[in-house]
Amino acid sequence: MRPHATVTEAACRCSYALRSVMRLRATITEAACSYCYCQVSVMQQELQDLQPELIKTSANTEQLMVKIEQDTVEVEAKREVRTVSLCC
Repeated sequence: MRPHATVTEAACRCSYALRSVMRLRATITEAACSYCYCQVSVMQQELQDLQPELIKTSANTEQLMVKIEQDTVEVEAKREVRTVSLCC
């Protein structure tokens, strides 16, 4: 038995196994990145498709905020009138 050859063979097997693991990791990483890229593409398309609805909702919200502000001013004015009439 040649101890040197056995150690060398074991080192070669270990090196081969390590390269195999590294290739597998690279393949898995590439697949995961590809999947993420696809998911991001889908989400970007959904966002683009929803953009008109988002703009419309934003405009409606702005109109609602203006109406609420106007109503608040009216309510505060009525509250002041009522407070003054109750005090006197």
